Amino acid sequence: MNQKIFGILIIIILISGCITQQSNKKRSFLEAKEKLSQVEVAIWYQKLVDGMQIETGRDVERVIEILKETKTDLIFRVWWRWSPCPENCEQVPESLKEKCKNNGYTYSHLGDAISKIKAKLPEIIIIGAFPAQKIDRRLWDPITGERIDYPETWDIALDPSKWGVTKISKIELQCGAAEMLGYMGDNTNCDTYDPEKATGYVPHITNPKYQELLKAFIAKQIEEGCDGIWIDGLWWNVQIMYYITEDENHPAVKQTLNASRSIIDWFHKKYPNKVIGTWSAPRMPFVSASLDFASLPSFAQQEILDLKINESLWDEKIQDARSKFGNIPLITFIDTGWGKSPMYYFSQNLSPEQQDEFLRVADEFFTKKNVIFAYPVHGGFMGKDATTLAYDKCLFYDSLAPEFGTYETIKELAQKKKGE
Repeated sequence: MNQKIFGILIIIILISGCITQQSNKKRSFLEAKEKLSQVEVAIWYQKLVDGMQIETGRDVERVIEILKETKTDLIFRVWWRWSPCPENCEQVPESLKEKCKNNGYTYSHLGDAISKIKAKLPEIIIIGAFPAQKIDRRLWDPITGERIDYPETWDIALDPSKWGVTKISKIELQCGAAEMLGYMGDNTNCDTYDPEKATGYVPHITNPKYQELLKAFIAKQIEEGCDGIWIDGLWWNVQIMYYITEDENHPAVKQTLNASRSIIDWFHKKYPNKVIGTWSAPRMPFVSASLDFASLPSFAQQEILDLKINESLWDEKIQDARSKFGNIPLITFIDTGWGKSPMYYFSQNLSPEQQDEFLRVADEFFTKKNVIFAYPVHGGFMGKDATTLAYDKCLFYDSLAPEFGTYETIKELAQKKKGE
């Protein structure tokens, strides 16, 4: 892959912010938005039930205790569907059933956990999540059960040549993204990249088949009880085609933007009492949509290492989001990634005491800016190169793990917001 192409893909990943029980209390769309606007304490807890929690004796009842201790109004990214997710453990081979039960990665686990939480905390807002920037080589529609495999999934993958764009080929684009996002599969490099050996691709959001799948991934989490959804990478196709064509009026940019907006419009029509959010799309002033909330791009490496927030930079991010989406709730968090993300630097380069300090600094700063800072209670992939692991075995950050131990600080900050 030539240097210019690689540079384009690096820019994309850096700016992009680079898994059925209904609530007992029905809420109108207006009430849901009002409730969202009144959030004081948000925590990132991904996911509600997983293997590490079970192995350490942390069941859903303990999670409910954590929610009560932190006075949580909103749970962010309670699910993260990165890979195909079964309905229940009966759908997996006998040899994998025990692992399935321990990992808790089924929709029935999600629905059961939400049902138990809502029974104790009916007013809490639960936001699910999934990545729109990835489609697996083989997958199934969680609503219809339809199974899709290569080469049909490859046909759904983003191809710039659809619009006559030749600066970068489909193979080059897909392999570059796979290297950064960690789904190269059995491929070793882009010179010999074979899509049949990759585990996933960047999907083509204008493709009708992918739009059906994307809606199904959203619908399934809502059906299991989520009050809303956060979509990672909803603007990815827009960003990719914009940075390749360098023209916001290019048909590729306009069509991908309209397709992304259509998902938001579909959601509001289908789920008028639920909320939807995604990234605020920095550096693309032509992007706008009727979001209910937006997430701001995460911290720079130096901000974390220096324990100091760049106020002017964040003022620009906030102003940019407000100009596009209006006066909606804004959320920020310590973002994750396959490589060295903000969460990597936070968890791997800071001592527990420094992590406490950074949380205090960030919490004070964002409270002043009227931005919701989602505390990293549990979750956030620390990166493939992380060596300090939660409970000496898990690549996902956990504030209660002895290696980090930031939970007491989070609890203190959260209770302070509630006047305690």
